[in-house]
Amino acid sequence: MFWSSEELEELRGTSVVDKIGREDAERAYSEQLVPAIKPPTCFRLPIMGSGIPLMRIIVLGVAFLSRSFTVHRWKDDDEIEEDKDRDGVAEESELNSDSEDDEDDPSDVAMVPMADLLNARWGSENAKLFYEPFVLRMVTTKKVKQGEQIFNTYGDPPNSDLLRRYGHVDLVRIHSPSRDSTPDRLEDVEMKDCDTDVETILRLGNPSDVVEVRADLIVHVVQRSNFSSKMKDVHTRIEWWLGEGEDEYYFCAQSAGPGSALSAILPPALISLIRLIIMPEGDFKSARSKGKLPKGHFKKGDVKDSKQVLEILDEVLNQCEGMYIGGSVEDDERLLSLPETLAERKRHAVIARLGEKRILRDVRQRIRMMFAELSVTSRTEFGDEKDNTRRDNVGEDGGKAGSNRKRVVNGREGGSEWKRARK
Repeated sequence: MFWSSEELEELRGTSVVDKIGREDAERAYSEQLVPAIKPPTCFRLPIMGSGIPLMRIIVLGVAFLSRSFTVHRWKDDDEIEEDKDRDGVAEESELNSDSEDDEDDPSDVAMVPMADLLNARWGSENAKLFYEPFVLRMVTTKKVKQGEQIFNTYGDPPNSDLLRRYGHVDLVRIHSPSRDSTPDRLEDVEMKDCDTDVETILRLGNPSDVVEVRADLIVHVVQRSNFSSKMKDVHTRIEWWLGEGEDEYYFCAQSAGPGSALSAILPPALISLIRLIIMPEGDFKSARSKGKLPKGHFKKGDVKDSKQVLEILDEVLNQCEGMYIGGSVEDDERLLSLPETLAERKRHAVIARLGEKRILRDVRQRIRMMFAELSVTSRTEFGDEKDNTRRDNVGEDGGKAGSNRKRVVNGREGGSEWKRARK
């Protein structure tokens, strides 16, 4: 909210800029707040003479939003007894009213004095907010040694969300950029105060970082690819897609480790959407009539389909990479190795975009590996068939077959059998 346009430019390519909401805040201020507080009959405060400045409203709003907790209404004993009579048992979720399936009600966002003083850091939570009938109680959930810090959690979000919502980023020492990996040590990392050579920076990151891939970028790539002939009814396909409850954003998660499959890294919806857009018209009509979206995983044995999806996916991620400022992963790593040259906001921006660039690089490498494996599989299958035809033309003594023997590889006699073999 408070960054200059030059500072925001350092975040180009990430999803942060599109989610800040500064324009929405200004619109709400001018269209809703100012008309409500202008009439002197409503507010007779001296400060209202010149009105409350927009920036002050934003400061107050950010202070509330960044320090608020989502709480849930406590059910009293009478309500619990009613639920027992109706259902025969009182669920635990009814006692705490802490079900993740419940939709958040804006009226249930509250300020919790003292609790909002706790810091948070990825994977470091050792205290939790518990609900009681008349109080909210912050209780440690692990042993805390003297001198150690007490951490609450924001839910371990990616650095893009941390920076946008709370104004900071998380860095922990990790072996690999895996959401499931365990950091070597959970410790505060102040890069300006520690050894910041490139080797050190390679081991720092936020294991929850993600890359957001927009659906319209996928459509754009397909329109400029060899599949553009299938794009006549793209709007119909997208409308059906959204009508099935799918979203226009997709998250490309971090690599899940060296041995993990590509399908474990990419969200199924991403693969499903690509298939939906490039599928032949007849297949699309059939899928829509059955109400079944395309599968969100790679089809075993279907080399052609997998190659098509990978080809488009690689180009989509290639264009995502081109949207970022600051050059390559290595360029940003070198930049972070010189912390004295970076202002705090720029350093945070570089860290946020670097995490996403690493994801794109890792996923694209995995795509190329999978594409190469599929190509080898395809060539091997063809080679085996060709070897079989060669053996057909070898005599029992190992020499060439006689001239009276038909050659199925000449494309003339026996051509249909050869075609069937290739298929």
